[in-house]
Amino acid sequence: MKLIEPTAEAESEWAETLRRTSPDRERFDAECTPGYYNNEGRSRGPRQTYGPGPGPFQRLLREWRSGNGIEEVLGGG
Repeated sequence: MKLIEPTAEAESEWAETLRRTSPDRERFDAECTPGYYNNEGRSRGPRQTYGPGPGPFQRLLREWRSGNGIEEVLGGG
């Protein structure tokens, strides 16, 4: 097993990426029929999801795993 330890700066950059790309679902939470997906009609606050979606996220992971951009993950790029 290999361990990758990102720098604090890289972690902050990833958190910012999530904040910037995460969809705003506040209106959905407020207007949709109350249920599991909208916390019974109450806002759950900001989401921390990768906004571009699962396809782009999988491509990003493949790029990181291939070594193209691992420095960016670790904070050196």
